[in-house]
This record gives sequence, C-alpha cells and structure tokens, in this order.
Amino acid sequence: LVIVLGGDGSLLGVARLSGSPPVPVVGIHHGEFGFLTESDRGGLYKTISRILEQPLHVQQRAMLAVTVLRRGRAAVRSQALNDAVVTRGTFSRMLTLEASVGDSSLGTYMGDGLVIATPTGSTAYSLSAGGPVVEPTMSAILVTPISPHTLSSRPLVLSDRSRLCVAVAPDCDDAVLTLDGQEWFTLERGDVVEVRRSRHRAAIVTAADGSFFEVLRTKLHWGARGDSPNGRRPGRSR
Repeated sequence: LVIVLGGDGSLLGVARLSGSPPVPVVGIHHGEFGFLTESDRGGLYKTISRILEQPLHVQQRAMLAVTVLRRGRAAVRSQALNDAVVTRGTFSRMLTLEASVGDSSLGTYMGDGLVIATPTGSTAYSLSAGGPVVEPTMSAILVTPISPHTLSSRPLVLSDRSRLCVAVAPDCDDAVLTLDGQEWFTLERGDVVEVRRSRHRAAIVTAADGSFFEVLRTKLHWGARGDSPNGRRPGRSR
C-alpha cells in the first residue's frame, strides 16, 4: 500500500509508477484539488486506521498506453491514468490533426487540440473541454476536441479496445503532447500519437461505502443550482 500526501497530481504521478501488478494507492488531500483523493489531511489518521482495520476496497482503473511514432519508429513510450493531450505549443495558432480509429479515418480536427482520456480522466481536462462524465470503472476511451473550429467536432466515446492514432499535419510545427499534465514532449510535423488501453492498471483505494456520484456532488457540486452546493436555490425550501 502506498499513501500519497498531496493533490490529484501527486496521486497520478505515483499511480503511473505503481508497477504490475499495481500497488494499491490511497490519496490524502494535501494540495490544490483532491477529486481522486480519499480524504483531506484532517481525516488522515481516521483514514489510515480504517485502512489498517478493514479489508481494502480497491478499484482497478484503466490506463492509456501512449506511443509517439516518428518516421516509423517509436520516439516515446509512456502511459497515463487521466489523459493524453495533443495541443498547440507556444504560438497562438490553430492546430490541424488527422485522427483515425484502427484502419478507419475519424476525420480532421482543427482547433487547439485533442484530449484523449480514460474514464478516470473524464472529470479532468476532458470535462473542462466539454467532454462527458463517465463512471471510472467503465471500459472506454474518450476523445474530446479543445476549442474546435467547426461545430461538427464533438466529443466521442470509443471502445477501450480501439487503437486511436492522431497525426500532426505536415504544415504544423508547434504541437506538444502532455500526459496527465506532468510529462511533456515536443511533437514534430508528421508525428503520429498512438493511444490504446494499457495492459497495466492503477489500483486506487476508495471508501467501501463511497459513491462516485456522491463525489461528483460534494467535490464538483454536480447538479447544484445557483450558489447552493446542495442542489437547492438559496432562500427556497421544499
């Protein structure tokens, strides 16, 4: 068991390195945001005591295997728990990406880039870009355009058996790949980012009586109206 003190970023970094079979990871929120963490620092000792006294409730979370192909050879091999993001670099100009699933063309994406996310990552960058929320134990890969130039570019949910390839257009020389917002790679013209389900998984410790939807309500204020996090409008009663 690995106990991580920090925010979601710390937990993501440790989970990617947890090995195979994965070592269970529990997060104690001690950073900026703790959607994936099990408790805050005020509940540190209570959480540890519960873990030591009761059987662990571990969720196996899917990860992404990411390969950058450059002139037919693998230039980068890595993995991500939340997402792989292909986006523009330092210059504020539109990025053109050619996407395909298996042997089928998915189309041309013009905009600020693409977020390829796991269900765990559906509540991170993908959600901010307009992607759907997906239960973290589902088998899926999400494709969410970032500020697309056309109204026809909408988020997609693919089978986790899919092999998604994203090619940087020959006239684009300012693209980057980021993994979980922590690993950063410069992409060249013609590079192909291949994303598929990793054979490795992350083991995240969660509360046995916890609910993903409860976390949505309490941490993201899902379904709340106005300024009231409990879903009721201020000044009104039922």
